[in-house]
Amino acid sequence: MSTAMASYPPIIAESSPAQELSQAAARYQCGESRKIVFFDLVLESVRKWPLTTATVLDIGCGHGFDGDAGLQQSIAEEASRFIGIEPAKDVPLPAFLTDLHPCTFEEARLQPDSVHVAYSAFVLEHVEHPSVFWEKLYQCLVPGGVFWGFTVDGRHLFSIASQMTGALKFKDAYLNWLRGRRGVDRYENYRTFYRANTPAGISRHTRAFRRADYLSVHRVGQLNYYFPRRLWPVLHWMERLSMRLRLPGSILIVRLEK
Repeated sequence: MSTAMASYPPIIAESSPAQELSQAAARYQCGESRKIVFFDLVLESVRKWPLTTATVLDIGCGHGFDGDAGLQQSIAEEASRFIGIEPAKDVPLPAFLTDLHPCTFEEARLQPDSVHVAYSAFVLEHVEHPSVFWEKLYQCLVPGGVFWGFTVDGRHLFSIASQMTGALKFKDAYLNWLRGRRGVDRYENYRTFYRANTPAGISRHTRAFRRADYLSVHRVGQLNYYFPRRLWPVLHWMERLSMRLRLPGSILIVRLEK
């Protein structure tokens, strides 16, 4: 069991999806690490199945759970099977995977009705064909199975700026200048499409699911990584204004139940 699990209490057992998301929003706004908040949401869903009987699917399993290999292993230890999807060939993969599919999720040969809990951390913005992705997800989940998606909210200005700089071929150059070389000093920055990153956009393709819940979260300082320090005061002012106006945050949490 990881240190992080001992430091933060899990979500209240038997809480409803709405309660889980409300608690997650409060914890995130109070300054808790996003990966711990996300982790607790996934782990609680795994634990709602009989002990060590759940098959868990990690879509985009390279680099751990939101960059944390310890948290990823903690989820795997609660599952009977831990399946990983990772199309990138040069990404280190955990040894505790039960099964690995070195391809995109859409291409993976998964059995229908075989996955109890699936999740993805900052993968949905890279989905090129949403209808295919969501149909595949529905097919592989068992009845009552849950998917958690943590991604960039496509309604936020950050998403719009990311798409614009990417289209202008400026995004990589900017991040190289600010954070260092791609895949060496910073994350890989794979191609993005932002076609599965808003509640409306997701809902069009997920009507077959029994339940869909969405939560947009934000807090002051969450985008510091993407801006020089001298611009942080202006950035923080804009974030406070956005929260005051109740605009969408930069992170979207998606929960789908089959």
